Amino acid sequence: MGMEKWLPLFLNGPAEVRDQLLTKCSDFFQKQAAAFRAAGADVLIYSNPFGSTDFVTEKIFNEISLPWMERDLAPGGVAGMVYYCGSARFNNVIERVIARLGLQVFYLSPMDDIAEGKRLIAGRGLTCGVINDIMLMEWTPAQVRAEVKRMIEAGKGDGRFLFGTLVMPYDIPEENIVAMLDAAYEYGSFAAP
Repeated sequence: MGMEKWLPLFLNGPAEVRDQLLTKCSDFFQKQAAAFRAAGADVLIYSNPFGSTDFVTEKIFNEISLPWMERDLAPGGVAGMVYYCGSARFNNVIERVIARLGLQVFYLSPMDDIAEGKRLIAGRGLTCGVINDIMLMEWTPAQVRAEVKRMIEAGKGDGRFLFGTLVMPYDIPEENIVAMLDAAYEYGSFAAP
């Protein structure tokens, strides 16, 4: 179908056709999640770009996205489910997602404020701060280290923090990948109790 046809259908209807397609997608997700869990997977990614108000309005998020997200997740529950919005920002919807869906792992956007995400999640789940992989192609190793340090310092605090990446483009210089990993190990280590 392609996004050029799907987005107008999602946003402008007709609602019965949109809902028919959403039902098929939701059924597929439920079957896939169940199959992965049956095969032993205990961590799954729930990716929904419409789970953020970067791509849809607050009204659409509340009236369409949230109810369909509830439908997607209801059969298998949210245990081990990571909430990921395709790198779209979602700090402004975290409270609603926790209240309505009960998700407990949040893979923030590189554009989300990590400290704000941690404050919103407030110990009710795991916060993942995500580096901007596109900038890894341009930054120097020193800039990469500084960004990793900044991110980890913003999120580490009381624990329940994970440092993450997105898609890792092929054009990232190897020295930047090494700098990122070295900095993550150096700044992300917690002292043993």
